[in-house]
Amino acid sequence: MDYDGKAFEVEFSNNDGTTYAMEIISANKLMLLHYNLVKATA
Repeated sequence: MDYDGKAFEVEFSNNDGTTYAMEIISANKLMLLHYNLVKATA
């Protein structure tokens, strides 16, 4: 959930998708991460 770009509701879950926490975090406390799949070389 987005609160006017000033805060966001963030859901934390385990590997099977079960939520174990939900928090509202201010935008300045968040860090944008990028995930790029890298193909393994043998």
